[in-house]
Amino acid sequence: MFDVRREKNNSLPTSNKALFWRAYKKNKLDVIGLYLFILLMFIVYILPYIIHTDAFSTHINSRLLPPSWIEGGVLQHFLGTDELGRDYLSRLLLGTKNTLNAAFINFGYSRSYWMPYWNLWWYL
Repeated sequence: MFDVRREKNNSLPTSNKALFWRAYKKNKLDVIGLYLFILLMFIVYILPYIIHTDAFSTHINSRLLPPSWIEGGVLQHFLGTDELGRDYLSRLLLGTKNTLNAAFINFGYSRSYWMPYWNLWWYL
C-alpha cells in the first residue's frame, strides 16, 4: 500500500513556474516565438546604445546615402540616410521602441483596469 522506503522523485517539478515551463517548452513554436521576442527586445532596447547614432541629428554632408551593402553606402549608416542626413536605422529603432512602449503601457493599464471586473465575473 504505502512504501516508506521509496525515495522522493526529484525529476518532477514542484513549483508553478517549473510546471508552466515544462508544459510551455513542449510546443516548439512557442519557444521559438519567445526567443524571437527576447531578440526583438534586445535589438530595440540595447542596440541603440551600441551603435551610438542619434535619430534626430542631421548631417548635411551625408544626405541620401544608400544602404551599406550598396556601392556608395557607409557602414556608419547601415540602412542609409534621408534628405536631411538622418540615419534610417536609428529612426526605425526609435519608432519601434515608442510603439512597444505604448503597447506595454496599454497592456498594463487594461490589465489593471479590467482585472477587478474579471474577478467579479468569475466569482458570480
